[in-house]
Amino acid sequence: MRKEKESSENEVFPDVTLEDMDEESFKIMRSHISIHNSNHPWLSMTNEEFLKSLFFPVFVSLLEKPSHTLSLSPIASGFKDSGSLHSYDAAQLLNTAQTGALLEARLELNIYNLFRHCELALPKWLGEKIEVKTEQTLPVTLLSTLLAEKRSVFLPCEQRAGFLTTSHAQFVETGVTDSCVALEYVYPSQVSSNTLITLPVCSMSGHLYLGLERRDLPVPQLLDGNSLLLTVPAKRLPKEIHNFFELGTYLSDLKIGDSVIERYFRLGEKYFPSVGITAEQVYPYVVWLDKPAEELEWVELKELETHLDELKDAHLLTCLFRLKHALGS
Repeated sequence: MRKEKESSENEVFPDVTLEDMDEESFKIMRSHISIHNSNHPWLSMTNEEFLKSLFFPVFVSLLEKPSHTLSLSPIASGFKDSGSLHSYDAAQLLNTAQTGALLEARLELNIYNLFRHCELALPKWLGEKIEVKTEQTLPVTLLSTLLAEKRSVFLPCEQRAGFLTTSHAQFVETGVTDSCVALEYVYPSQVSSNTLITLPVCSMSGHLYLGLERRDLPVPQLLDGNSLLLTVPAKRLPKEIHNFFELGTYLSDLKIGDSVIERYFRLGEKYFPSVGITAEQVYPYVVWLDKPAEELEWVELKELETHLDELKDAHLLTCLFRLKHALGS
């Protein structure tokens, strides 16, 4: 049978309902997902919740139809079809982000900010339950002290750091005939495009504290003259790690300073920080340490909440919002 030029994936079937869906297909889907990730939110969703979290256009009759639609000009992307802008329920988009299916982390971050400014209740947390370790003592640092410190440690030079490699490829629009564009993208030269976040969270005297890093980075210095950035502990994963089993082994052997990771909890599914530039995917975890790492700055969660607008790092903000969501605070 010859495949049609136009893909059926791009066609909307307005008369399709949930009753037309094959239950066996959903079971097979969940079986495949559980092999790779036994805690994925899709496994506990109803069939309708699963479809809504993906925003499948074929199931438009099942979902809330966008109240406003705006077609984009082809010049916006260079492809024949640049898509369109839709209005969606913000809470539903947060659910989509929790499944790892939202391709723009900045959208998730701004939705959390919208809920915060409008003082709206967040939807149910779909991810793993986060447990918090209790510590008797911590070397606590005031956030105001960390934010007050500024420095510029980088100088211009001709030599390249060699961390990123630039490449280009033909990107093809699926379902549309003869629609492709040559675009550049970047990826790490020595490590994978996957980033692991290991955020220590603990409780002391009834208050929650986070272990944060201070890093000197060149881009913040270029943007506002300060190279010092308060962020979450993170590192690029080796290229040899291909699945969650290998990631779990890597986490179990990982140290933060001299502190050993005792337990870890997934802080939601992966997110894509800059999908239009790089293929980076970020896997955030909350971790327990056998002892508070002296290399980290231990800051109270409430103080971070009070000064959210002063925090610059998007990874830190994403983890903060997800943590508050997961803890129901």
